[in-house]
Amino acid sequence: MHVLKFNDAGEAAEPSREEMTASTRPIYSSFYGLRERPFTLTPDPRFLYISGRQREALSSLQYGLTTHHGFMLMTGEAGCGKTTMLNAALGGLQGSKTKCVLVNNPTLSRTEFYELLSKAFGLSEEAVSSKTRFLAELQLLLEARLAQGETTGLVIDEAQSLPFELLEEVRLLGNIESASAKLLNIVLAGQPELLERLRDPQLDALRQRIALRCELKRFDNAETASYIAGRLRIAGGQPQDIFTRESVLLIHESTGGLPRTVNVLCENALISGFAEQVRPVPVRIVKEVAHEFEMKEGHPTGVREVGEGPGAAPAEVPPAGDTERGALFRGISRPKKRFSFFGCLLLAVVLGASSASAQAPVPGGKPTAVAPQPGSELPADYVIGPDDVLGIVFWRDTDMTGDVTVRPDGMITLPLIGELRAAGLKPDALRDVITKAAGKFLEDINVTVVVRRINSRKAFITGEVRTPGGYDLAGPRTVLQLIALAGGLTEYADAKNITVMRTEGGRTQTFKFNYRDVSKGKNLQQNIVVNPGDTVVVP
Repeated sequence: MHVLKFNDAGEAAEPSREEMTASTRPIYSSFYGLRERPFTLTPDPRFLYISGRQREALSSLQYGLTTHHGFMLMTGEAGCGKTTMLNAALGGLQGSKTKCVLVNNPTLSRTEFYELLSKAFGLSEEAVSSKTRFLAELQLLLEARLAQGETTGLVIDEAQSLPFELLEEVRLLGNIESASAKLLNIVLAGQPELLERLRDPQLDALRQRIALRCELKRFDNAETASYIAGRLRIAGGQPQDIFTRESVLLIHESTGGLPRTVNVLCENALISGFAEQVRPVPVRIVKEVAHEFEMKEGHPTGVREVGEGPGAAPAEVPPAGDTERGALFRGISRPKKRFSFFGCLLLAVVLGASSASAQAPVPGGKPTAVAPQPGSELPADYVIGPDDVLGIVFWRDTDMTGDVTVRPDGMITLPLIGELRAAGLKPDALRDVITKAAGKFLEDINVTVVVRRINSRKAFITGEVRTPGGYDLAGPRTVLQLIALAGGLTEYADAKNITVMRTEGGRTQTFKFNYRDVSKGKNLQQNIVVNPGDTVVVP
């Protein structure tokens, strides 16, 4: 059981450096160039991967804990990253006016539950043994914090394990309120069984009080690739040197994109690769480990690596000195290539090199900087951002041509060249960067950068709308227009208390929006233009 406590200054006690680094350096660290284990099963928020769906969930959690809306529900199957998400949300509130208590083992008796909360909220010894005294002291504490402009939260992880009598006690805690606001925000996080339990007619009163909901889902192919790359990079490694592209595809196929299972498979594949002194880790090793753990067996169509198959020798570590230009170029022109990985993250989001060629202009004269998206011009202020899909076209080198998605850290990985920062650049500036980097290996370079799809210029809407999610900002859109794009409000929406959340410079701002007023032509100043990255929360 873990209780997260805050001191009077609103700061959480941080672990020592020794505690953070102890037992994190794996036996294979030097072999793969890592400084710690990248695939631990502990919910370390440093390794949180933020895709569009994860960003929506994180925004909803932070909103639910910093406003006075009462109950919030977060669900997801076992291993999808709920606890990591909770830790990240709570970590982001350090130093703010929000204080939270986290309970991650709720299989307690009623007496134990109130004893835990009494100590966590800093109540008196008498409150530990008397529920009446506990409720009286907690009410006073929450009212005092509200008067100081502060919020208080209770976060219960693994809430599907709460006994029925504790679910009822939690509901009653949610009834502590003033005339204008809920005094205790409560987050229930659990597996899908929690939803089934809340459908019990005996829990109707609790279910009706849930103002916000979010769900974590499995990764798709591209998200799995970005997740693996991000963890390896945080641990100090170079993804393209550790897993092959084909191995990553098989990892996704074998795990179904479930983060915890991805961690298990990757960790054991690294151990096996180290035992055989093979890097990057080939498909053969991933397949063997997946079989040992009884994961789904399979092999991506057409995927086969050097060093795989009957009688084939295992792949070897390239000689340290084999870095000359000719050897590198030959490495990408063989029929059976071993580009790294994420060198072809483009295959994790494959849209096809052929379409890149079909839509790009005919070469001749000065290379084209940008081919706009079909049917639309690029916004004048457009710069490349995370999740954007780019087509990189090398006219005389088809092996180098393909589509690539900008990772959440703003990087792309290209065959032969390796990693380049794309986020924050205009497409023609990225073309110049690629041309310069490729000049070390190729001659007479002619490169085009094609903007296939803009995903970074999105605003998100969550809560009680008919189609929550991310929406492209092809032009200026107001809050009212974004709600319309999402299909409008549901019948359960609190139309008067919609909030726009905006993060700039590491700080989060909130803007109120009263749908009923604005739709009647009142308080039109609330109908602000949403920015890329904004999240509209409809309770």
